Amino acid sequence: MSLSMSATCRRQPKRCLATALQNYSLLIIANPKLSKLVTPQYIIVILYIISFLYIYRMFQMSGALYDKLPDRIPIHFNIRGAADGWARKNRLSVNLLPLLGIIISIAFFIVFWFLPRQDETVTDEFLALSALGTFFIVYMLYRLHSAMLKYALGEKVNVTLAALPGFAGMLACWAVFLLLPLAPSNSAVKHITLCENVRDGRPINEKDVFTTDDDYAVVFLTLGNVRGRHEVIMRWIDPDRRLYYENRQSSRLGDWKKSKNFWSWIYLKKKRKHIKHGVWAVEIFLDGRLRRTVPFKIQ
Repeated sequence: MSLSMSATCRRQPKRCLATALQNYSLLIIANPKLSKLVTPQYIIVILYIISFLYIYRMFQMSGALYDKLPDRIPIHFNIRGAADGWARKNRLSVNLLPLLGIIISIAFFIVFWFLPRQDETVTDEFLALSALGTFFIVYMLYRLHSAMLKYALGEKVNVTLAALPGFAGMLACWAVFLLLPLAPSNSAVKHITLCENVRDGRPINEKDVFTTDDDYAVVFLTLGNVRGRHEVIMRWIDPDRRLYYENRQSSRLGDWKKSKNFWSWIYLKKKRKHIKHGVWAVEIFLDGRLRRTVPFKIQ
């Protein structure tokens, strides 16, 4: 039975791969322990592995067909898929696209995966789209490379059409990158605290009773699921229910954050002559709507 399956896979590799992926998916769904392992991070790593396997396959094709290639090979094609640029055959010209794939993959891995991942608040959406975009670029290069080798060997092939699936996938990823932050996200206030100061992005000495001997009264809040631009307004209300100070802050249009911190403060010790004793409040507005009112006391 295994011999017949091997023969079938040699004749119809795409069908075999589709069947294997389907069986693998059903196995994961049926096994709760395996389902927990299939996290977004796992899928992202798999996408990068597949990308490098495509690059490895390109080098394999170049090595296998190198001696059969003519002395001049096509390296550039017009929009109709016809060659309009040629180069002398050598190891560099034949392996130009796989080398480009390595450079792009490493650059994208550093810029869109390694560096953003140092910020633990970057969303899995951003990392997944970067990995998917890298995969589609490498897949486009793979199809281009395969078509160029066939063209060089005299086969009739439209190189432009061969690259189209990968190019379309790459454009779709960039469109999502640009347009998704414009769509409203369900951002919400996750946490609010009052404190004396903020150091290294963290609240220092949390409390809700202050004196005019304290340097500051600070409100520190964490906004969850920040994608795109959101406006946060923090309004300080004195004991007479009058507006004492208002601070407006916004997330950036290109933000893809699991969480983002905002804080605002008023001077106490420095402005003690103007600070009224009693119960104060901070009103937190998110995108124009009042979300929280945080009372505190100055004595």
